[in-house]
Amino acid sequence: VLPTMAASLLPSDIHTGRPDASSTPVHESVGQDFVAASEIGHFAYLESHSYKMYNTFDVHFYASFALALLWPELELSLQTDFARATLIQDEERIPYYGGRGGTMFRTIRGSVPHDLGEPSGDPWHELNSYLIWDVSRWKDLNPKFVLQVYRDYVYTKNIGFIRNVWPAVKEAVDYMLQFDKDGDGMIENEGFPDQTYDAWKVEGVSAYTGGLWLA
Repeated sequence: VLPTMAASLLPSDIHTGRPDASSTPVHESVGQDFVAASEIGHFAYLESHSYKMYNTFDVHFYASFALALLWPELELSLQTDFARATLIQDEERIPYYGGRGGTMFRTIRGSVPHDLGEPSGDPWHELNSYLIWDVSRWKDLNPKFVLQVYRDYVYTKNIGFIRNVWPAVKEAVDYMLQFDKDGDGMIENEGFPDQTYDAWKVEGVSAYTGGLWLA
């Protein structure tokens, strides 16, 4: 997956490490210029009145199409926030209550967060306010992130964006390889609700998360 994306999307200096004088400079695009989050601020919305979490990524996957079409700079800013968050290791122990319960690290590097926080906390710093299951074991967040990055680049042709998020894309794909238990190239679910349908237990290969992984 990664070599194909790199060959088709990126200037040569990104995936080979060799400078390419003809490539577009960082923060510039063949379409529109990349606008850093510091210039336009952060964008966040709540999932619902009962799920008071910002930018819950499993469902943003669906809402993101409208955001990308109508306000592409907001979409790229949001994706950049998740890229940065994916590269954070926060070993604060927080509880989760699904199954027999337990504790989990707030974030694990390489695992795309479920959300960017909640109104009563410190959004963009205290991530993963969802406390039902250990979302670092979810199988759909990372593939959804990679697919959205690809979609957003195809739509905006924004080289600055893809340069900024590429390290997170690579780590997000690498992180998922641990869930291929038998080495056949397909990830397996682990017998608890380890994806957005958080009341459904799934074990082994599934059409939903397996399809996202293959895509």
